Amino acid sequence: MMMSGRRSKLTGAFLLSVVVIFAALVSECSSREQPERYADITTVFLVNDISVKTLLNYHCYSSETDFGNKTLAYEHEFLWRFRINFTLSTKFWCDMRFYTEEGTLIQGGYHVYKARREYHICGNECYFDVRRDGLYRRRYEDYTFYFDLVYSFP
Repeated sequence: MMMSGRRSKLTGAFLLSVVVIFAALVSECSSREQPERYADITTVFLVNDISVKTLLNYHCYSSETDFGNKTLAYEHEFLWRFRINFTLSTKFWCDMRFYTEEGTLIQGGYHVYKARREYHICGNECYFDVRRDGLYRRRYEDYTFYFDLVYSFP
């Protein structure tokens, strides 16, 4: 009889310890910047901002999705939506090429969207402007648009 009372006290103490440790772990995990929005839909915009007479040819894809070869006229945009994965390893690659007004071919392939890079910069809407000299990420801060060069064209 004495053993069962002692055993129930040990079992109760053990369960209490497990609950306290679990609560501490959950609290620690939620206090860090975790990908809370991984279940939200992210939208990426690719915009042709090269010049009025320049068509942008592109092919965007990820390990799971392939949008095929497409063409964008000046100031037109292509957008796609997806959910980033929990580990923030979601990436989209775009091969791009266009001819300058002088007839020079400019081309390159780049990781347009990388969740680890873009997640904290543009949230669930990321705009990428293709200009003659490279790929720019558009960000809005203090009521002003800024364009950050992500990749330069060769």
